[in-house]
Amino acid sequence: MLISTTCTNPANIVYQEGEWVWKNPKYDPENPKSKEFFTQKDLMGSLGEIESTTFQKYRDYENTMTQTGSAYVNGVANAANFERGRVKTSIADTYITQDNIMSMMHDDVRGFGTSSTFKAQLSEYLDMLGSDGNFYKNLKIDVDGPNGVPDGIVDEFDYDMVGKDKERIIDAIINKSSNYGYKYETSRDILADWLTMHTEEKFYGKVEKPGGGHYTIEERREMRQIAGENPDAFVARGGIMSVLNSLSIYWNEELNKWEENSDVSGEDLKKKYKAS
Repeated sequence: MLISTTCTNPANIVYQEGEWVWKNPKYDPENPKSKEFFTQKDLMGSLGEIESTTFQKYRDYENTMTQTGSAYVNGVANAANFERGRVKTSIADTYITQDNIMSMMHDDVRGFGTSSTFKAQLSEYLDMLGSDGNFYKNLKIDVDGPNGVPDGIVDEFDYDMVGKDKERIIDAIINKSSNYGYKYETSRDILADWLTMHTEEKFYGKVEKPGGGHYTIEERREMRQIAGENPDAFVARGGIMSVLNSLSIYWNEELNKWEENSDVSGEDLKKKYKAS
């Protein structure tokens, strides 16, 4: 941390022997391992170490969701639900900074290979977010105009996704030097959302559909028990026991059957259930 802290403080920069370096405020001439000046190479090495540590911490965090989610899916008493908004805020505040955001977007932060980086998946992810007709409009990124070039006005030309709109929006998100107006807060929000999506997948796990593909989380939360099905079979099919329990539907081990709280009307149960 000393190197990165020193090299990001403009007060420490000096020009020496034909290059810009940073004076170490904690230099100890009595210590042979202490350096009086830090170079660009020292800085890059330090940032690499910090990013590797951040990547591992994030991976550890994501992996904890498997155990936490298993408890929720299996209906363990007091198991916590996945609170998407809280998780997203925590990821953004804990793991994403001005210094590391480019590495978080371009490098293999999750440890699944280059095809699984944020940059590699961004186009497809934007397609998913763009299903909300207001997503691109709310980005407020000037990428187009009547003549096919940015005109300083954010209007329908910038979010109709005609021509190079999407390509330029991607550039504005992942490139600090973008001609289309990189904004840290915007990029941070989209990156945190993407990481939260993967964290949520870890929490619930993936269940294959009989005809191919996987159930969405919403589809799984809407599943209900069927005749002749016990909790193990229900969970194996993709059901979530904690959702049933929240609707006052429980498995009676002694009677070997499902029981529902008959004091609560079906309409009230429906209102109580909200997919998150």
